[in-house]
Parts: sequence; structure tokens; C-alpha cells
Amino acid sequence: MLAVVRYPYCLLILLVIGISGCGDSGEYATTPVSGIVTCQGKPVANATVSFTPLPDSSREPGHNGRPGYGITDKDGHFVVTTYEDNDGAIVGKHEVTVGLNVDEGSGRAPPFACKGAKKEVTVERGTKEYNLDF
Repeated sequence: MLAVVRYPYCLLILLVIGISGCGDSGEYATTPVSGIVTCQGKPVANATVSFTPLPDSSREPGHNGRPGYGITDKDGHFVVTTYEDNDGAIVGKHEVTVGLNVDEGSGRAPPFACKGAKKEVTVERGTKEYNLDF
């Protein structure tokens, strides 16, 4: 009878161990990334800048790594965070997009002339400054 009671717990433990081993658990190398976002030459304030890793031959297929994000200040300046604060973006090719954040006063994002614009950027080792005009 004791073996029957333990069996569900053993099964649960094996299931937890199996699940924890799945997914993109490895962290890829990052390098500091910062810059300024402009739209038609004007700084873009209060926007989220997303660096989404693209497929790369140095990574396992389907495991491109975690996207990095930064929030622009009033001058359009941002610093990217991927795993830890301000650690930068994963080394390699990225699709970079910008989206305006919701204005606390109105509860909506303001109109954005460069909405939907994307850029492809290659992040290389070493501190990099990316000035992105959309």
C-alpha cells in the first residue's frame, strides 16, 4: 500500500524534472547596446525599442534567444536589457522595432508616423551605439 501512495509523487517529481529541462534555458552572450531612436529625424520619447534575434547559424534552429528591450527617454535615448538590467542584446542579427508606450494621462499611445517600421541590425561584441532613424 505504501508503494501505491508514493508512486504518484514519484511521477510528479519526474514530470517536474522533465519540464524544467525543456525550452530555451541557455543564455546567449550579450554585449552592451544603446542608442537614440528618431522618426523622420525627430527624437522618439517614451517608446519601447525591441531587439528580436533572427535565426543564426551559431544557434540551435528554433532557439534564437530572448529579445532585448529598452525604453526611450525624452531625447530618444535607450539602453537594451535582455537577461539583466542594461546587459545589452544577444550577439547576432536582430529585427529592431519601435512602439510607443501608452500615455498615462490619456490611456492611449500617441499617433506615431513611423508605426510598423522595422530595421535589421547586426549586434557585434563590444559596446555599441545604434542611432536608429525610422
